[in-house]
Amino acid sequence: MEQVYRKYSNNQRFFKILDDTRFHEIQVIGNKFQQYLIEAKSYPEKLFIQDLISCSFDGIEAISENDFDALIDELRTNATEIKPRQN
Repeated sequence: MEQVYRKYSNNQRFFKILDDTRFHEIQVIGNKFQQYLIEAKSYPEKLFIQDLISCSFDGIEAISENDFDALIDELRTNATEIKPRQN
């Protein structure tokens, strides 16, 4: 599967779908951001990935790889990364 790029229309969450069970998510929170690698194990998580791929609900938009990479570059320059909490 070729990688697919999506975002929420409010520009707060961005997704790089790696395959049918994994995606990289970036959440923007003010001038901070968090990154996650999600591995879908449950059926609802797998359905969410399929919904992202097909843009099957309002608020999801397709973006290009260049747009995604530009976002990453901008965040690294202008925002602070929040490290996910370790349990």
